[in-house]
Amino acid sequence: MQWQDSTVAYYLDFIKDITRLQCGHMTVEGDFGGKKVGLVRLGSCYIVLNMWSYTLCQKPMAESGQTMTTTVRPPLPQFTEVARTTLQNRTDSDSFVVCPRGHLVHSFLACDPSSACFAADNIGFSSRRESWALPSYSSCDVNMTSLPPSFTCANGADHVPYTFVCDHRQDCLDNSDEDFCVYPPCNVTWQFQCRSHQCVPVTGKCDGNADCHDKTDEDRCETGNIRILRKPAIMPPALVTIDSSGSLMVRMIFSTVTSCPQTYFKCPSIGYCVPVFLRCNGVNDCPEKEDEEDCGAKSSECPGYYRCRGVLDTCLHPDHVCDGWPQCPQLDDEMFCNSTCPAECVCLGRSFVCRQSFEAHSYPEVRFLDAEASGMKPACLTANVLLIHLSLANCDLTDFGNVTLQNLRSLDLNGNRIRAVSDVHLVGLSKLETLFLSANPLTSLFASQPKHGLSASKLTRLDFSNVEIHSFDLRVLSQFPNLQTLNLSGCGINSMTNPARVNLVSKLRVLDVRGCPLYLFPAGMLKPLNRLRTVRSDNYKLCCRANLPDRFLSNRECEAPQDKIASCEDLFKSNVHRVSWYTSTSMSLVGNIAALATRIILNRTSRQSREGRSGQQSVNLFVSSLFVCGCVHAVYMAVISIADAVFQGSYVLKDTTWRGSALCTSAGLLWLLSSELSLLLVCLITIDRVLVLWCPYTSWHFSAKSAKVAVVITWVGSTAAALLPLSSDLKWFQQTPLCSPLLLSVEESRGEAFVFGMFSVFNVALSWVVVLGQMLIYVHLRRHALAFVHAPGKTKELSTSRRVMMLVVCDVILWLVIGHGSHLAASGMYMSDDVVAAVQVMVMPLNWTLKPLLHVLGTLLERRRTEREERMLKILMAKSQR
Repeated sequence: MQWQDSTVAYYLDFIKDITRLQCGHMTVEGDFGGKKVGLVRLGSCYIVLNMWSYTLCQKPMAESGQTMTTTVRPPLPQFTEVARTTLQNRTDSDSFVVCPRGHLVHSFLACDPSSACFAADNIGFSSRRESWALPSYSSCDVNMTSLPPSFTCANGADHVPYTFVCDHRQDCLDNSDEDFCVYPPCNVTWQFQCRSHQCVPVTGKCDGNADCHDKTDEDRCETGNIRILRKPAIMPPALVTIDSSGSLMVRMIFSTVTSCPQTYFKCPSIGYCVPVFLRCNGVNDCPEKEDEEDCGAKSSECPGYYRCRGVLDTCLHPDHVCDGWPQCPQLDDEMFCNSTCPAECVCLGRSFVCRQSFEAHSYPEVRFLDAEASGMKPACLTANVLLIHLSLANCDLTDFGNVTLQNLRSLDLNGNRIRAVSDVHLVGLSKLETLFLSANPLTSLFASQPKHGLSASKLTRLDFSNVEIHSFDLRVLSQFPNLQTLNLSGCGINSMTNPARVNLVSKLRVLDVRGCPLYLFPAGMLKPLNRLRTVRSDNYKLCCRANLPDRFLSNRECEAPQDKIASCEDLFKSNVHRVSWYTSTSMSLVGNIAALATRIILNRTSRQSREGRSGQQSVNLFVSSLFVCGCVHAVYMAVISIADAVFQGSYVLKDTTWRGSALCTSAGLLWLLSSELSLLLVCLITIDRVLVLWCPYTSWHFSAKSAKVAVVITWVGSTAAALLPLSSDLKWFQQTPLCSPLLLSVEESRGEAFVFGMFSVFNVALSWVVVLGQMLIYVHLRRHALAFVHAPGKTKELSTSRRVMMLVVCDVILWLVIGHGSHLAASGMYMSDDVVAAVQVMVMPLNWTLKPLLHVLGTLLERRRTEREERMLKILMAKSQR
C-alpha cells in the first residue's frame, strides 16, 4: 500500500480491514481479537494517536507487563561504492564536481554548506554552517571552476548560492533570501499561484502530489482525493521503487539473486531492495527502520553518488540524477539538466559570468550576472526581472540608465564613464542595497533635494571611492536612512558641508574617507551617528574624542595616522616642539630687532668718506633688509605661539575655525614672504660681494641707488609670490596648524606643484648660485689673507665679505636640505613623521634665531682679526725703524 505522503506500507498478513475515519487518517485493525492496533497519520492532518509510530509496517505493541522478543539485528544497509560515472546524455558532467569525501554535487553547490562538499572534516552540520561564514567562503577552491560569491543572509553569518535565492523556498534561517522577492504574475488561465508566489500548472491542484514547495496546491482538498493503492503481495526478494508520479511499484526478482542492484540497497530484516535515495531521507522505508539508522556525518560519505542538498543525508546513484523526476527533497538532482548556457558565458546554476555581450532576454531565470568588461548596457536586461546581483563594471557606460529591476540588491558600475547620478536613476531599483560607482568621473552625487523622495531608502552600502569630488554635501545622506557603509576613499574631498541632517543617517556603521584631506569639515560632524563603529581616515581629527559619537567604544576602531604637528588637544603635540618654538620666537624677535637697530645706529654714526660710504651702502642696505625680513618672520612665529596658547586643551574643536581664519592666512603670507625674501636678499649680498672683490675697477657694482631699486624689486617680487596661492581656491595656507604647507612629506597636498616649483626648483637654483658665489669669495679671501697689505678701501671690503659670509651660509644650507629633501619625497622616499615635524617646527625657526647671532659672531671675529693685523703691522714698522 501507499499512503498520501508517498510512504510505502508493505504487505502484512495481520492487516484485516482499513476504515476511513476523517481527513487523511486511517484506522488499522488487526486480527488480534479485533483489538485496534492504532491510527496511521496521512498527509498533513494530525490526530492524537493511541500508538504513535512513523514506522510504515506497524506491529503490535507489547501488552502491559510483557516484554518484546529481541532478536539479533542484521547488518545495516550499506552503499556500494561506485566510481564517478559519466551521466550519459542527461547532462554535462562538467557541471558536477567530486568533493573531498568522494560524493558528487553540482558545481555551483561546491561551497554550499548544505551540500557538505568543501567543508572541514569530522564536524557536524551545525558547526559546518558556522565554518562557511568565514571570508574565504566566496572564493572556495573547486576543481576546474571558480565560483561567484554567494548571497549573504540578513544575519550576516549564513550564505546561500544565488541559484536558490527567490526560488519560493526558504534557505536562510531568517528567510531573508525570499522575503524581498517580487515575482512576475502567474498566467491565471493555466497556472495556479502558490502562497509563496510560485506558479505551477493548474492541473496539479488537489491531485495528491504537492507541486508547490509550500504544498498549498493541496490545501483544502477533499479527503476523497487521498490515494490508497492496494497491490497484490509480492514477497521478497523483490524490488520496491516509486515512479515519476510518486506511485508504488514492486516487482519480483529471481530468488537466486542474493544482492540488490547497484542503485538499490537491501533492508536487512525483510530482504526488499529499496532505491538508495530512500536511505536517510527522513522516512522509514524498511519495516524495521534500518534505512534511517546511523544517519548523520557518516551517511554523507557515499563515494561516487550525488549527495542531495539539505539537512537530510540523502545520496543518489548517478543513474538517478537527471532521470526525469526528482528524488532529492529540494529537487536539486533535476536542476539544469536540460538548460543551456550562452557561448559567451560560464554558467554555474543561475549565476552567469560573461565577458562578452549575449542575449540576456533568453535567460530570464538568471539571478547573478557578472558582465564586467562585456560592453553590455542596462537596457539589455529589462527581461531579467529576477536579477539580484549585476556587475557592469568597465563596460564604458556613459549613462546610469533608467532600468526597472525590482529584485536587484547589488549593482556594480565601477570603472565606467558616468559623470552624474541622481535619485531618478534609482526609481526602478526599489530593492537596491549595494551600489558601487568607484572610479567614475562623477561630478555630482545625487541632489541634496531629491525630486523623487527617498527612492534609495533601502541602500545600505554606497561606494563612491576614487571619483574625484572635492566637496561633499552632507545633505545627500538624508536620502539614505538605512545606510550602513559609506566609502568615499580616494575622492580627494577637501571639505564637507551642511551637516544639519546628517543625524538622519542613524544606522551608519562604517565610514571610509581615506585619501581625502578633509581640510574643512563641521566640528562634531560624527556626533549624531550613535551606531558608528568603524572610521577610516587620513585626517587625525576624525578620530579625536571630541568628534566621535558618545557611544563610540574606543579609538581602536578609528583608523587614522597621527598628525605630524598637532594633537587632538594642542596645536603642538609635543612639549619639546612647543618649548623649541617659543624659544625660537622670542630669540628671533629680540635678536633681529637688536641687529636691525644696531645697523641703523652704526650707519648714522659712521664718519667714513663719501666714497667709502658709497662702497658700503649697498651691503649695509641688503643686510638691514635681511634683518627686517627676520622681524617679519618673528611676527609670524609669534602669531602661531599665541594661537597655541589660546587653543591649548581643546585645539581640535577650534582647528577648522583657526585654519580658515584671516589671521592664519595672514600668518601664512608672512611665512612665505619672509622665506622667499630671505633667500633673495642672501643672493643679492653674495652677488654684491663677488662684484666688489673680483671686479674692483669696473662699474658693475651696486650703487646706493641701484641697491635701493634691487631691494624694492625683491620685496615686490616676494610679496607677489606670497599672494599667488590666494588666487586659487586651494586654501594653501590652511594645510597645517602652522598655516604653511608640509615640506619633505610624501603625502599629496594642495598646491603641490606650486610647492615643488617654489622650494625644490627655484629656491634650490638660487641656493646653488649663492654657493658658487661664496666659493669665489672664499678663494679671493685666501689669496689676500693679509688685509693690511692692501689699500684701506680694499681692506674694508675684505672685512665686510668675511663678516657676512657666516650670515649667508645659514640660509643656504637650510634651503639646500629642504629643496633636495623635497625632491626625494616627490620621488617616493619616505621620511618619518618625526623628521618632517622636527624640520618644520625646530630647524626652520632655528635659522631665523641664528642669523642675528651669526652676524654678531662674524663681527666679533672680524674685529679680532683686524686688531691682530694691526698689532702685526706695528711690530713690522718697529722692526723696520731699527
